[in-house]
Parts: sequence; C-alpha cells; structure tokens
Amino acid sequence: MRTCLRLKNFLNDFNWGWVSLMIMSSLLTLSVSSESFSQSNLKKNFPVDGYTSYQVKFWEKVFHDFPSTTMIIHDSENVNKILDIINFKKWAKKRNIKKVPNYEQRDLVSTRYLVRYKTAVRNFSKHGSKARTMGPFERRLFDTYKKSPHLLSKLYKGEIKLRVQSGLADEFLKAAHRAQKYLPYMEKTFKDFNLPVILTRLVFVESMFKVEANSSVGARGMWQFMERTAKRNSLKVSSEYDERVSPYKATIGAAILLEKNYNELKSWPLAITAYNHGRDGMRNATKQLGTKNMGVISKNYKSKTFGFASRNFYAEFYAAVIVYNRLKNDDRINKKKHLPLLVGSINLKNSTSIFQLSKITNISASILRKLNLCLNADYFKSGYNKKLPKNYKIFLPKKAVKKFQ
Repeated sequence: MRTCLRLKNFLNDFNWGWVSLMIMSSLLTLSVSSESFSQSNLKKNFPVDGYTSYQVKFWEKVFHDFPSTTMIIHDSENVNKILDIINFKKWAKKRNIKKVPNYEQRDLVSTRYLVRYKTAVRNFSKHGSKARTMGPFERRLFDTYKKSPHLLSKLYKGEIKLRVQSGLADEFLKAAHRAQKYLPYMEKTFKDFNLPVILTRLVFVESMFKVEANSSVGARGMWQFMERTAKRNSLKVSSEYDERVSPYKATIGAAILLEKNYNELKSWPLAITAYNHGRDGMRNATKQLGTKNMGVISKNYKSKTFGFASRNFYAEFYAAVIVYNRLKNDDRINKKKHLPLLVGSINLKNSTSIFQLSKITNISASILRKLNLCLNADYFKSGYNKKLPKNYKIFLPKKAVKKFQ
C-alpha cells in the first residue's frame, strides 16, 4: 500500500524538467559472429545482414543484459537507438521505496516517461534544432540522433517513433531452465521432420517455454497457436481436446507449419517470420519489394498488419539462439536440477478411459494429466470412465510405452 502511495505521489509530482534515470554509457554488444554453434551451416540457412544484425543486437541486450526490473525506451524502427534505461531497483531505492514496483507500476511510470519523450519529439517538429535547449528529454533526443543526418532530419519532422520494452534477462534464464524438460523431445521431433533443430528456439520468442501460455488474441500453449492455424496443422481443438496446450502435440504442429512455410517460401528467415505474419503476408512482402532479403523486408515493407512484432520476429529468434547458447557455454543452466522429461507416445488400439490406462500402466492419473494437458478435465474426474477414442495419441513416461510394444 505504501509503495503504491509513493508511486502515486511520484506520478502526481513528476518534474518533467529533471531526469532521474541512469543512462548506461556503455551497453554490452554481443557479436553474432563470436558465437559458435553446432550447426555449421547456420549462417547459410539463417542469414543475418546489416539491418537484421542491428536488430539482433538489441534483442540480445533484452534477453541477456537487462532484467525485468528495467524498462527500455527506444526507437521502434531503429531499435538499437536507446533513449533511456529505467533501472527500477535504483529508482525505488532513490525514493526510499522498499519493494521494487511490480510490472503494472513499472509500466505506468515508464509510460509517463515515454509520453514526455513523445512531447519532446513534437517540440522538435515545431521548433527544429532550437528544441534541444528546451529540456533534458529534448537534449537526450538530440544527442541520440545528431550523428545520423537522416535520423536527425526525421526528428525535426517529428517522424521518430518510440516505444517501451521490458528487459527479459531473468525471464529468459528461467525459460532456459524450463526448456530442459522439453527440448530433447522437440529436437528429436524436428529431426524426424528433417528440419533444423535450431528452430525449436522459437519457443523462447513465443512463450518462454510456459506450457499454458495464453495471449490476448487467443493464441495458446508453448507454440502459441491460434485455433484456426492449429486445426490446419493437424492439431485437434474442440470441447474434448485442445492440443495447442500439449507441448508434444503442438511441437508436431509447429514442425508441420514451419515445413509448409519453408517449402513455399524457400527461405528460413521468411518461413520463420511467416510463423508470425503468415505465408500470404510474406508472399506479399517479397512481391512488393522484389526481394527475399529479410533485412530489407523488415526495414522497408509497408503493411497495416506487419507491425513491430512481425518486423522483429526473425531477429528475436536469432537473438534467442545466441543467448541460449551463451547461457549454455557459460554453465548458467543447471542441467542436473532440470532434467528432460522422458516421454513416448502410443496410439490407443481400443477406446480406453484414463482409469483403464492408469491400471494397465500403473501410472497415476495425475501424471497422465501432466503429460496430456490437451485433454478435457472430464477425462480425469472421479471414476475416469470417459473414454478416449480408438487411435488417439496419448503420451506416457517412456518406460510405460514399452508395455505396449
């Protein structure tokens, strides 16, 4: 309560003529070329040109350097142009607030800063270069763009677009630990489809390996399938099942979708971006610009639906690959504590209930439920008499699968 009151007082008494933020003078830039990957053909199949590399560096910082207690105010088109970094641990300490503000509070404060920066952009559109003397926000904008005549010209025209991005370094590390349970299965599935296993790192971008992740637009599960897309890629979604929330079945669906994307678009950067923007969208992009270069498309493609998320999707994926490998190489992932789930699957030869399956396999219903989150809760209610249909794929601990072989 006291934290909320102090935040409220701060917001009410905010002095826009004074900046309390600590601007990092030196930001760690991770080089794509410095990382070593087991896939020797990484650069050939997953090229990164100048503009994409520029995007990747920003997302490396988000995933590796900045924890969730920081908020980054940056240029939404030239993402690596960072105006401010709000370190909320220092921010709270300076105001004698014992607890670091929660996400909603951090978002509220950073939005106020963003509004002030947008006001500063408008000041440049009205007053030109004279605006740099109007306050610290204007001065910071000018200092950020002064070395680029093109961007400085955009600033004077009021065409600079800014946004706030939360740091994700701590969340990414947690996700890397969660990933240990599922990556062996995912990588094997992608190998079976003859797809690069590195594509499994898309899950960091989609859900941070959260099994029951839900988006505001209706996407569900680790692979964040919309219902329509799920059904088009062999996943069942009904009152009986929602296979989007099964990490195992959704992985198969993702492999099918990515394979379709690549077979049509003949480019992994395009196929990956199509996972977010759709194949039709990427066809339109290549047609409009006359190129399959992802960097050119990210920078120049104009479409109402090709927003910030789509424009940065491939770069986020590539940054996730780099950061995950860095965490592994630095021994920051505790593989002994986070062991893989050894699972296998069977197709039921007959219509079978969870009760019958539990009895045959000597596996508790609770474990069966954890491995088959896609099933409606009715299958696990008292008695477990509701039957699964013949040929339905069910997941079991690997040792139990042998009983059916």
